[in-house]
Amino acid sequence: RVVARHVERAKHVSGDRSAPRHRRQALVLGSSHLSELYLRIIDEMGTSIDVVGVLAEKQRHVGRTVRGREVLGTVNELEAVLQRLSVHGVNVCLVAIGIEDRFLTSRVRAFLSELETAGAQILDLSLFFGANTSTGPTPEAELALEPELGTWVGKRAFDVAVALTIAIALSPVIALLSLVAFLDVGAPVVFWQIRPGFRDVPTRFYKFKTMRGIGSEGVVLPDRLRVSAVGRRRSGIF
Repeated sequence: RVVARHVERAKHVSGDRSAPRHRRQALVLGSSHLSELYLRIIDEMGTSIDVVGVLAEKQRHVGRTVRGREVLGTVNELEAVLQRLSVHGVNVCLVAIGIEDRFLTSRVRAFLSELETAGAQILDLSLFFGANTSTGPTPEAELALEPELGTWVGKRAFDVAVALTIAIALSPVIALLSLVAFLDVGAPVVFWQIRPGFRDVPTRFYKFKTMRGIGSEGVVLPDRLRVSAVGRRRSGIF
């Protein structure tokens, strides 16, 4: 599932070789046909919007994917999911709503209002694809692209071959580090974080975990309380 998810995500990324400099990170509420249509537009038109995940209506959908985006939780877990994503460097500034009103509880509505007040864009997909398209201007589509970067035939195959060769050569080291991380902080042993990449494009980087969970009951613990034994030795924190 992990490999298939990354292959599917790579299809969407490879289609946008012009890589806008400033990308907006978004979250989609709902696994409806409206949500899928919105994701299809994002993928095929090469916009500057990076959809980091989907929240579904039902718990049984968690862990699945919608056009390569993982279902991170249910709609009722919106606040908790955003808190988890913030640890990975994700700053969601756009929430696209593709579900019926009956799935939005008063608590979720109140939190969406707080996000909007804080500067986030709340996009109702039923209006985006319906009334707004005929009665008023269409919301900004984020289609500003930069000139395409130069590439050469076979670059993708070359990149895959080099990455695979390095991965095989380092597999003993990776296995050892995975074991150390598992004994130190438990599963999962890999942590990801969004950081500026090539041309300032937000990129997902992976590392072995040296810190424990962020906390419980909405309280985020400080780093000095979350860092593990291996992390303290690595950073010199005592």
